[in-house]
Formats: sequence, structure tokens, C-alpha cells
Amino acid sequence: MSRCKVILLVALGAWACYMWGFDRSPMGEDCQKSISPEKKYYATMCFITHETFSEQPFNIVDYVFVARLYDNKDNKLLVITTFDSPVPDFIWGKDYLLLQRGDGDGSEFTLPPSLMDRILANRPRLVPLRQTWSKYERID
Repeated sequence: MSRCKVILLVALGAWACYMWGFDRSPMGEDCQKSISPEKKYYATMCFITHETFSEQPFNIVDYVFVARLYDNKDNKLLVITTFDSPVPDFIWGKDYLLLQRGDGDGSEFTLPPSLMDRILANRPRLVPLRQTWSKYERID
């Protein structure tokens, strides 16, 4: 195998490890917290950015969020997702958590979280996870 192919394979391997081996989700800001009715879980939802779409006759604004689900007993991160929604909200059910009113992709957590969700949520981060809380709902 030529030297160029070896270098290319090593570079591709490093890229694949970075893409699938590390949590690259945005931090978010103005975070809100909600605790499940049975106090077993709590979730945070943090604002990332917004996108404006000019579709006649309306201008549609779509807000993008990152949401995290934690075990309330030991504060362990269980699930993480990003989603967009014009109307974000915490809606707890017996075996789910909806993160918005209406339909949307990636805006629902099943309870209890699957093994794959737990594995993906606990990938190492390249930078520490810091969240800024909104002045309306602060976690101390």
C-alpha cells in the first residue's frame, strides 16, 4: 500500500472518530428546565439560533433548540437532541416527553431512554458543557 493511501486512511479514520466519537452539540443559551411529574427526570431546553423563511404571504421564523434529558437522582445526562420549533414547550407524558406543540423532527424523548440514546448522549465533549440559564427560570 502506498504512503499516500495510508495517510488518507489515517485521516479518514481520525475524521470518523471525531464525527461519531465526540458530542458536538451546541451549548445553547437562555435555557429552561422542566421536571417530570413523578420527579424521576428533568429536561433542559436551550435556544441556539433562529431561521427566517420568506414565504409569501407570510414570513416564517423557525427557532432552533438543543434539549437534554437528565436523571433527576444523579444528574446523569441520558439523551440529547437538537430540533426546530416555532412553539417550544415541555409536555410530559407517561412514557414520553414532547418538546414542542405540534409536529416536528427530533422533538420527542421516549421514557425510559433507549440504550443507544444513552450511549450517544454520553460521548466525550471536546469542550466542557456549560449552560446559561434564562432570568426567568434558573437552576442553582
